[in-house]
Amino acid sequence: MLYVGNAYPHKNLNRLLAASKILYTKYQIPNTNLLLICPRDIFWQRLDGEIKARNLEGKVRLMGYIRVGELTKLFVKASAYVFPSLSEGFGIPGLNAMAAELPVACSDIPTFKEVYGEAAIYFNPHDPKDIAFKIKKVLTDLSTRSDLIEKGRIQAKKYSWQKMAAQTLAVYQTVV
Repeated sequence: MLYVGNAYPHKNLNRLLAASKILYTKYQIPNTNLLLICPRDIFWQRLDGEIKARNLEGKVRLMGYIRVGELTKLFVKASAYVFPSLSEGFGIPGLNAMAAELPVACSDIPTFKEVYGEAAIYFNPHDPKDIAFKIKKVLTDLSTRSDLIEKGRIQAKKYSWQKMAAQTLAVYQTVV
């Protein structure tokens, strides 16, 4: 599983760690690790401490900055992308995951619902049990998994810098 972004409190990574503990103890899904890629800052340090406090060192790996080429390889290798944020402005990492044919499990918040539509599985970001259950579903239910990958591929194609620039230009032209 993969998460890419900051470790700020609103990113809700503490609940993702709690959900990970449930995944590893209750569901016992083999060969599943969580890779968190976050900038090395005070929030990264706190997250590293949380990983150790929860005894998740063997299952959760925290990495700092990596090059784009390496990041692309990680998207391809991952089993799922997890986005537990409590609030977001848009959610580009989830679209990147969809473009890489990676199923997305994310918070049930308005931004994600608007951007990802039916191409993601949604969880209650305040409930580690629900987070764990939905991640388990993405990892183990082949029908759900393939459905999310297919819908994600289609959803990601709806967004591009060229399309956004054209839409922005169209708005400016109607105003002027």
